[in-house]
Order: sequence, then structure tokens, then C-alpha cells
Amino acid sequence: MIRAAISCSSLHRRKLCPGSAAAETALPEVHTADSGMGIRLHDIMAHLHTEDRWQGVSDADRLICERADTLRDEMLASIEAEQGLARADFVAFFEVEVFIEVDGNRVPGHIDYLRWYPEARVLVIVDYKFGLNPVERAEANLQLRGYAIGAFLRHPEAGEVYAGIIQPRLPRDEQVHLTVYRPDDIARAYFEVRDLYRAASAQDAPRIASLAACRDCRAKAGCDVGRELVVSAKEELAGA
Repeated sequence: MIRAAISCSSLHRRKLCPGSAAAETALPEVHTADSGMGIRLHDIMAHLHTEDRWQGVSDADRLICERADTLRDEMLASIEAEQGLARADFVAFFEVEVFIEVDGNRVPGHIDYLRWYPEARVLVIVDYKFGLNPVERAEANLQLRGYAIGAFLRHPEAGEVYAGIIQPRLPRDEQVHLTVYRPDDIARAYFEVRDLYRAASAQDAPRIASLAACRDCRAKAGCDVGRELVVSAKEELAGA
């Protein structure tokens, strides 16, 4: 599968290394045991209300997904309590494709779970992360910020967009974090994404190597800048 060079999920890398967009263009997705697990667990979460949801699911996977269910329900309950939405009607969506238009191009995103309370004009985004490494918190997470923009474009009448990350395999105090965007925040976030897109799309977009930028980059094996970082680190260690 070939992914878009600039998407919500890659915004953090494009900010750290604008040139990584061109470097990764047309490169296929790299599949690992961890990515396979993530795809499998996301598929289970997408079938929340289907009768055969647990058919063929291992005990270990079921435990993780049930924990994610509990955390999501707790998050939603806290939002409903804050907003007085305990009896409010809502519509739930799974695996939602969203897009942010920038200069006639689309920055795609894929939201795991989206809940819309039409009368209250409240949107809730839930993003599941099944890895063991903590991701950037919701308030600073560029991927989630892109999702908030995309969700708002689907429901521009929204007055508040809650965006939360659930990490069921982490310690309890790191499993859930949540932020909220209002229309003015969404506008500022759009300009941030627009500027990131333009910088990463420029013909002279620089490659800037760092541990964070290179870790998940599909082009790192053939990147001279990344290789120089590794060589210089080895030389510094040897001389220490």
C-alpha cells in the first residue's frame, strides 16, 4: 500500500524533517509484527456493535480491546458529565476518513471513532494507540489536531471538538489524555497544518535528521542525512 506523502499521521515527521515527504514518496508501507498487531486490534475495535465481534479473537487481544472499551466509555462519560449530555442523542461513526484541503490538495486522516451530539453541537474523536511507547499527549499531538480539523469540516456547526487518545497497554495514569478544540482553535490549527504542508511540499524542503524524525521514516535506509547522524553519533561515542 502506498500512503499519501503528507497525511495527519505523518505531520509530526514533516514538522521535524520537511524533506522526509519527498524522500518517502512512492515508498511502500513497512509491515512489522507491531504494525500487524495494531491493524488487527483496530479492526476488532471497529466492530464494536457486531454480534460476532469476538469470534476468532484470542484471549490476549480480547483483554486489550475490552480495556480500550472501558477507557473509551469512561472518557465519553466524563465528557457527557461535563457537558450535561447524559441523555443526549448522538450518532457514532467508525473508521472515518477525513480530509483537510490545502492549496487544492488533500491531507487525509483516518479517525478510529467519532461521536456527534447534534443538538449540543459537540464532537468527540477517539484515537486508539496499541503500542507500548507513549505517544505525544493529546494537546500537543499533531495527528490528533489534524483529525480535529477534518472532523470539524464534516460538522462545521460544532461548537466544541473533544479529541482523545487511548493507550490501553500503558500504565493507568498514561492510558487516556484528552483535549478540546473550539472553532477559533480549529482555525489556528488549520493554518499550522497549511504551513507544515507547504514547507514539506517545497522543492527545496530540507532533510533534518534526528532520533524522533528518523525513527519511523520509511526512507531512512537510503537517507544520507540520517546516515551522517548515525556515523557522527558512533564517532562521538568512540571518542567518549
